Amino acid sequence: SFPALMPKTTTPITFEQGLAPVKLVRVQSNRFFIDFGEELMGGIRLEIHDGIEKNFTLQLKLSEEIVNETSILFPMRTGNRYESMWIGNGSSSSYLMEHHEYMEFRYGELKIIDETEFPFQNFSLTAWRVRYKWDETEKAQFVSSSAMLNKVYELCENTLRITSLDTMTDSNTRERLPYEADGYITGLSRSFVQHE
Repeated sequence: SFPALMPKTTTPITFEQGLAPVKLVRVQSNRFFIDFGEELMGGIRLEIHDGIEKNFTLQLKLSEEIVNETSILFPMRTGNRYESMWIGNGSSSSYLMEHHEYMEFRYGELKIIDETEFPFQNFSLTAWRVRYKWDETEKAQFVSSSAMLNKVYELCENTLRITSLDTMTDSNTRERLPYEADGYITGLSRSFVQHE
């Protein structure tokens, strides 16, 4: 006989939406550069509030890296291509376009493909993300006399804060399947920075 199946006990992840970019710059008449200020594991939501009387196609690219202050590295060095094409038929007074999968990104580029001028001015672009709850009041403190060591600690802590989900993969960018070593490393590491 087979052993009884037991449900996996896990802490629910949080879902946050409406995260505004810290930088949204119109680089060209048909291209915007986006920076959310930190890594996100989630997706983009674009709302167009103006009535548009013509068809349009938008290209959205996301990345974890930049080439310069207004250009993203695409595809990323990992080979990932976070790219979406959104099409509007010009028949609506408003549009809502949203990803329903999560990706790893900080930067983005929004480009209109089929017009030389952006056909709308009144729009909002935000992000949503998923992650485990992170309690700032319970987090460990680390300070050393080495600026480099402090930066390494901050990078490690941010990685645990941003990319940990119940499957313990190192995000969708670098890995697609759960791996026991990731669970062990992430769980052990997180126990040093959160007291849950």
